[in-house]
Amino acid sequence: MKKRITKTLLFLLLLFSVLLSACGRKKESGQISEDQQRLIAQEKQYLESFAPSFLEDIARSDESSLSERIREAEKNKDAVSYNGLVNFQNSRERLGEFQSVESSEASQDADGNWTILVNAVFEKRKLLFTLGVDEKMTKLTEMSFLPDYTMAEKLTDAAGNLLVGMGTVFAVLIFIAWVISLFRYVNLAEQNVRERREKRRAIDAPPLARSAVKAPPEPVIPQKESGAEEDDELLQAVIAAAIAAYEEERGEGESGESLHNGLRVRSIRRR
Repeated sequence: MKKRITKTLLFLLLLFSVLLSACGRKKESGQISEDQQRLIAQEKQYLESFAPSFLEDIARSDESSLSERIREAEKNKDAVSYNGLVNFQNSRERLGEFQSVESSEASQDADGNWTILVNAVFEKRKLLFTLGVDEKMTKLTEMSFLPDYTMAEKLTDAAGNLLVGMGTVFAVLIFIAWVISLFRYVNLAEQNVRERREKRRAIDAPPLARSAVKAPPEPVIPQKESGAEEDDELLQAVIAAAIAAYEEERGEGESGESLHNGLRVRSIRRR
């Protein structure tokens, strides 16, 4: 009897293991049962109706309610909701009032995560709303708001961003050039500090040390000698006296004794 019970238990265990392996092979091969297909279809239908309602609820909320949602998402550290709501808040003025929903389509990837694309119409332009949900449908994985801008608006935004970027670069370059121009004042300040230190050291030094320090020699200014001028005047007087004596001998000039320069000239010619 015990042997029959043991054989029966072993048979049931073997059958259970075979069933488990068969289920595993079905799952690996990608085959889905009808119940699972029906469940996936229900989830898709639910998400395609939930995403437009979720978008409309956000779009029709006033500014204070939207700010409260953003603060709540930041408090809960929900980065997906926070970034998405801030993005919508920044684009709200360009979108205008919510009008209607054109379409909503949900798709599931290989990991079981859902992505819902909602095309909505606002007062000023259309909007593509993307909402991502995990496999268990308990957590948001993506939330983005993409307004449909015209080509002219895109070019205008690009030009504005370019001007802002170039202005920022030039401002930084001007600031760097200004900082570099201040370096000379740093050198002057260091030189002044050095001179003050040297003066303080000279004042605080003992008298012997101060006397030992030789003062720089004063520049010698060359003085003009007057001897050369006197020699020139004397030579001129002698020449004039000689000329006068020569003329006296010939009887044409004054007497040598009456010359105005005070010199007496005698003739040395033999008679």
